[in-house]
Amino acid sequence: MVEEVKLSALAVPLWLAFVVLFQAPVTEPAVFHHFHVNSLDPASNMEYFAKTHGAIKVILQGFGVGVRAGNAYALFERVDDEIAPRTWAGQPPWNCRDAERCFEDARSRLEMYPSGTGLTARLQVLSNNPAVASLWFEKHLGVKVGEGKTPVIFVQYAGALDAGKLIDHVAFSYPELTSAVKRLESEGVRVIEHKPKSVIVAGPEGLRVEIAEDSEVGANAYWCPMDPKVRASKPGKCPICGMKLVPLDPGEYVEYPVDMKTSPNPVRAGQPARFTFTIENPRTEATVVNFETVHERQFHLFIVSHDMTFFEHIHPEMLKNGTWVIHTTLPKPGAYQAFADFFPTGGTPQIVEKAFVTAGYTGGFTGFLDARAKLTPDATPVKTESGTRVRLDSTGYISGLKQTLTFSLNDAKTGEPVKDLEQYLGAWAHMLILSEDLGDYVHGHAALEQSATGGSQLTLETLFPRESNYRIWIQFQRSGRVITTFFTLAVKRLH
Repeated sequence: MVEEVKLSALAVPLWLAFVVLFQAPVTEPAVFHHFHVNSLDPASNMEYFAKTHGAIKVILQGFGVGVRAGNAYALFERVDDEIAPRTWAGQPPWNCRDAERCFEDARSRLEMYPSGTGLTARLQVLSNNPAVASLWFEKHLGVKVGEGKTPVIFVQYAGALDAGKLIDHVAFSYPELTSAVKRLESEGVRVIEHKPKSVIVAGPEGLRVEIAEDSEVGANAYWCPMDPKVRASKPGKCPICGMKLVPLDPGEYVEYPVDMKTSPNPVRAGQPARFTFTIENPRTEATVVNFETVHERQFHLFIVSHDMTFFEHIHPEMLKNGTWVIHTTLPKPGAYQAFADFFPTGGTPQIVEKAFVTAGYTGGFTGFLDARAKLTPDATPVKTESGTRVRLDSTGYISGLKQTLTFSLNDAKTGEPVKDLEQYLGAWAHMLILSEDLGDYVHGHAALEQSATGGSQLTLETLFPRESNYRIWIQFQRSGRVITTFFTLAVKRLH
């Protein structure tokens, strides 16, 4: 069985210093869960491990994408050239030359175990004191590194330790997270990052160690496809959007081919056009006719002009033969991008992009690229649309970090906080976030909170994958009327 995923991610800083005094080992051992690896080409790495070692391609929402062997995972983060792992030019105790098979840099080496061992990989880490580093795991997590169940090995090295950029962190799990974290903190272990269902702690000699709750990260857990940070150990509904939770570790994750046709072809600006979509099962090649309902619809379609001056969120209807149909009118000639957002039954949520141009477009391929937006960030974070003033209260947008976007709503005439907000398609607000080159896409749903004045605030937890200018369209509903406005942000990289 193959569980393949579409990738888009960013790496984070890897090594932090930490010194600890050792005592007796804990009584309840942690369970090794995964390695998190930085890679230039995660898809290639996953494909190699799947074909050569029999690993299963997986997605763990809230954790990442990668491969699984038994109950252990190797997850991959896509990184750019500046922070990609490099082969060490010195004299390391290894010599890995196959970038798909194994990974190494100045601090560590990760290589896949053969199929049938029940383990994902073995991580070798250079250490000035392997015995002390190993004791950290024995004391705080109750595990012995290098024993087979915990595939981490510390290798003696006398020189200065490079920070390394290969392994972001190593993860272990406990049945219950809160008590485990309290115990670790009581033992002097420093928590350096909080996540929805896990924490990152400072391990020996700067190794980042993630502590997760295994009741909500494995094959028996559930998650919300629209709000991936929401996870549970049993079926239920998402407290944010109300959607039914689905199994976290799906049986299949492959990309579903989508055929898009228009009539007329090409579309004529200013005239109604018919868009049809046929979705194919990648295994049987049959037309898919069964879909999950996500926020009151089975198919969400976004159409955005490449200059980002036009935005539309519409919903095709399915005919008896499985073809999806929608009629719409585009305002002007040019290049456009369609984003088909759907959830085939038995599969996992899909986002499929289709680029197209209208009649009268004469730019050619070069012009197609030039048509992409060159966004200017907003001078002020306030917009007024359809009688509602929307203020984006968040500031300081940094790539690679989870942030909360907060939108305050006031009536444009009275200035009073909005108190008549209604749900729109099963959510308090729908948001589409696009980078100006259309390379990064997020379809999010906001939670509703009450401000100090009793008005409505919409909040969205998100992560901007990389440094770029982004446009955010927000849609909400008052008195039965859907209101759409947008903000343009400059997202910087944390140096």
